[in-house]
Amino acid sequence: MYDLIIVGGGPAGLTAALYASRSGLKTIVFEKEVLGGKITTAHLVENYPAFVNGINGFELGELMANQAQKYGAEISFEEVKALKLDGKIKTVYLSDKELQAKAVILAMGSKNRKLGLPEEDQLIGRGISYCATCDGNFFKGQDVAVVGGANSAVSEALYLSKIAKTVRLIYRREKFRAEKIDIQRLQNTPNILTHTNSEIIKLNYDQVLKSVIIQNNKTQATEELFVNGLFVAIGHVPNTDLVEGQVALDAQKYIITDQNMTTNLEGVFAAGDIRSGAFRQVITACGDGARAAESVIDYLKKV
Repeated sequence: MYDLIIVGGGPAGLTAALYASRSGLKTIVFEKEVLGGKITTAHLVENYPAFVNGINGFELGELMANQAQKYGAEISFEEVKALKLDGKIKTVYLSDKELQAKAVILAMGSKNRKLGLPEEDQLIGRGISYCATCDGNFFKGQDVAVVGGANSAVSEALYLSKIAKTVRLIYRREKFRAEKIDIQRLQNTPNILTHTNSEIIKLNYDQVLKSVIIQNNKTQATEELFVNGLFVAIGHVPNTDLVEGQVALDAQKYIITDQNMTTNLEGVFAAGDIRSGAFRQVITACGDGARAAESVIDYLKKV
């Protein structure tokens, strides 16, 4: 029997584990992929306090995990298969066993949103990627494209500009929504070519990606861009499949919480990118995790 089970080992989950374990709660974190969540794909995190020159996302995630473990939090790489969240005792089902806890924090984060084109899935790993820092070096000296216009897309384009011959940045709106400093960097990088008001309507391939067809939203004109790699950075979808039908979700399937990270179920809390209305930055995910852990501490004093 655990005091607290945390599902998800990103910044929210690891911060919650840090606060809970420091308060003496018997805590375990389950993470099926890599500790640190989506930040591990960032080659440089520049907006997290204290790291004046930035820090590699993988390293930041590792430091967060080490700190939580230092104070007694357990970390497991087993995949949670199902959850039973009603009642005072919560049950987490793994592939070969089940564990129980008095409280649960849901911090499963989100996954990459796909373009939705019919050829997309079969081209993953054959030209299509959702992580420039993971796969960028496969396209050294080649022509690539990035689709998206917010912070992640612009950051990916800037990273790839140091590796690829040219980078085509494709965005469906008129203006990019990234931070001003990155937009300035974008404008000062000669091998990044921008295509605004444009969307990809077709992927051309022969075993691997050969080109993309884009269409201008205003003129309806089409253009073929010959690229070897396409990096998709158009947002995320919450990982709430495990809890759908148990925890209240909003229209986009994010978990609804109050300011204390409390869900509609007693003893169940949510934190980070999975939460409705979250800002979806590392710093705010950490804040969510800390608040969720404090809410768990308060809750367990009353039960």
